[in-house]
Amino acid sequence: MRLFGLESFEAYVERSTAVGSKTLSELITRHSTTANPVTCVIYDTMTPWVRDVTKKHGLIAAAFGTLPCAGTSIYYYAYHGQLSPLPSSTSSVSVPGLPLLDKEDLPTLLPPEEPPTVLQSLLEVYANLDKADFVLLNTIYEWEEKVVDSILT
Repeated sequence: MRLFGLESFEAYVERSTAVGSKTLSELITRHSTTANPVTCVIYDTMTPWVRDVTKKHGLIAAAFGTLPCAGTSIYYYAYHGQLSPLPSSTSSVSVPGLPLLDKEDLPTLLPPEEPPTVLQSLLEVYANLDKADFVLLNTIYEWEEKVVDSILT
């Protein structure tokens, strides 16, 4: 799969991480001697390398999950191996705070039919989530009360 002129998805992730890390580091450095230096970076969970850059500069890192809280929770538990094996057409999987989920209830990139490199890259966004100083989640509490409460405990 060619993506932005690169040979593979892996090449795209590698290149965007390298260029993004360098550019963000330069931006933070450039503003470090101004009246308004960068003190905190809020980053999309799809760019986990941002956390590493902010920590090298001694800054606060806040991960922002743009998926609904339930989706973030499912991917988080999948990354940590707590959804293995994924449900087949005849089984279900349990995620804290959610009802039993069948295969068709899972996010579309989670079933095993997805190419392993895309799925692995998607799940790796949760590798540093526990290391962020803050985690901001996209939710309406009244709609996802049980899943939010399960994350907070």
